[in-house]
Amino acid sequence: MEEGVRGVSAGAVQAAYPLFSMLSVLCAAVCGRMLLVAEREGLSSQAWLAAVSFGLWSALAALYFWGTV
Repeated sequence: MEEGVRGVSAGAVQAAYPLFSMLSVLCAAVCGRMLLVAEREGLSSQAWLAAVSFGLWSALAALYFWGTV
């Protein structure tokens, strides 16, 4: 039996890949929405937090899309 990371089978990793990919895209979309709302309400600290979160989740989504994670 072929094993992936720390005893997890390769099939389980391949099955979880689309789930993690969609989760990161969903989180990026939610953070983008939070950014728009925070800017509209004039909440600068929340806007910065949402912008950073959006950038990080978008980077993770891109890494999953390109298959590097």
